[in-house]
Amino acid sequence: MPIKAINPATGETIKEYDEMPAKEVKSAIEKSHAAFLIWRRLSFAERASLMKNVARILRDRVEDYARLITGEITGRHLKLETQLLIHSALKAAIKPSKNSFHFLLSEMMGRE
Repeated sequence: MPIKAINPATGETIKEYDEMPAKEVKSAIEKSHAAFLIWRRLSFAERASLMKNVARILRDRVEDYARLITGEITGRHLKLETQLLIHSALKAAIKPSKNSFHFLLSEMMGRE
């Protein structure tokens, strides 16, 4: 049975997706866990570098994401608002990566 993405404002079906078979779900979970095991061994600097790259990719594609989020609504105002929201989220995601080591160190020192 397909899963429908529906524009809540119009009721229009934006896209239909096939359900992922259980075998593919299990494989995706296993791959995610393997990636986590690698991620947790990375230093804060390595993680920050990777997250900055993710942010760059998101920034480069912000219009595509805004269009997707707004369900391809033609109103420029809504698209602009969504772009601003995405930029704000990126800024919030990247800022902590710059200070993560100091934050965690202060947290650890406060608990001892």
